Amino acid sequence: MDSFAQILSRILPVFLLLGLGYWIRQANFLPEATLEDLKKITVNLALPAVLFVSFLNTELKLAYLAIFALTFLVCVGLLWLGKFLKKQRDIPHPYFPFLMTGFEYGMLGISLFGSVYGLENIGYIAVMDLGHEIFIWFVFLALLLKERQGIQGAGQLVRAFFKSPVVIGILLGIALNVAGVQQFLYDFPITAGLMTTLQYLANLTIPLILIIIGYGI
Repeated sequence: MDSFAQILSRILPVFLLLGLGYWIRQANFLPEATLEDLKKITVNLALPAVLFVSFLNTELKLAYLAIFALTFLVCVGLLWLGKFLKKQRDIPHPYFPFLMTGFEYGMLGISLFGSVYGLENIGYIAVMDLGHEIFIWFVFLALLLKERQGIQGAGQLVRAFFKSPVVIGILLGIALNVAGVQQFLYDFPITAGLMTTLQYLANLTIPLILIIIGYGI
């Protein structure tokens, strides 16, 4: 019974926040434009903050390179499977293969994992995101733009990749982790204040994402 109560206490907030988002839409409590603004805050500030803090504090191992590569290869394999099924089943929709791959890692994976296991444990799932982001920006997006006849050069894709707040958060967290400056960032008064601010932003991630998802149900 204690085990059931513990599980319930972890998953109940997920459904309550989803329900809150659903109620906000049904009651017209907030206009849709406001939810779009909240989504911008989530994607450009809160989510990069939680990924930066996670990669900064995660114990990096060489074995994680295999996880990065495996995640990338799984995404590529699912895209290939989509193309195979489209041809085998004679599916006319040109975007069908893209529906078979890529995942809502940030807007769904982190919120669900973090709400159940806590933001302090996000590092366990965050190690998969770099491979996913590389796939999305350099394979998924490139092929999607080609399908839509809006082909962009490789240079444009590279610039877009490194301008993504999520990617910046991941790479900066990894770089500072490898540099071994975590303790300095938390001890030096100015950077300690910055880290506290980033933690405040990170704490917004789960409730904002779940409310946004609930709003769209």
